[in-house]
Amino acid sequence: MKLLVEDLRAGNEEAARKFVRDYEPWLRRIVRKHLAGTPITRLIESVDVTQSVFRRVFRRRTPEEVDAMTSEELAHLLTKMVRHRLAKILKKEHAAKRDVGRVVSVRVDDLPLAAPGLPPDEEACNREIVAIAQAKLSDQQWYVLEQRDAGRSWPDLGLELNVDPNTLRRRLSRALKRIRKEVE
Repeated sequence: MKLLVEDLRAGNEEAARKFVRDYEPWLRRIVRKHLAGTPITRLIESVDVTQSVFRRVFRRRTPEEVDAMTSEELAHLLTKMVRHRLAKILKKEHAAKRDVGRVVSVRVDDLPLAAPGLPPDEEACNREIVAIAQAKLSDQQWYVLEQRDAGRSWPDLGLELNVDPNTLRRRLSRALKRIRKEVE
């Protein structure tokens, strides 16, 4: 058991898969059993609690503590952690006056549509590309890009920076093409 904990802490993916494969189905059944018939079932999934428990047991326990445990003791510890985690979630819901028993039902048709714009994955991808561009562009090129995005004209920027507007445009265009090739 000690080697398993050390392997997990060291980032050994095979050890993590083995541990999850051995304990997750059983632990998820325990979570679902404790969630059954409670109003919190609409707020939380068994996998969320299971992952939280796994993360906590190996962050807070030393390999020596876990090594000293038998499989039954580890199962008891995991079950106890599930109960505590669910109790904490319920307490948080009640304390914040978000008790699911007080939530008013809303028809799906009455819910607002998602905000217009890009899907979250495309938005994240765009943020990543902007970060790469900012790292690869010179300060002047980044400034020109920001100013153009804000609507400033090439002649205006050329006057401010004392550079021919066509030269500014070409430099920025070439730099962006170079970055695009690197990213693709």
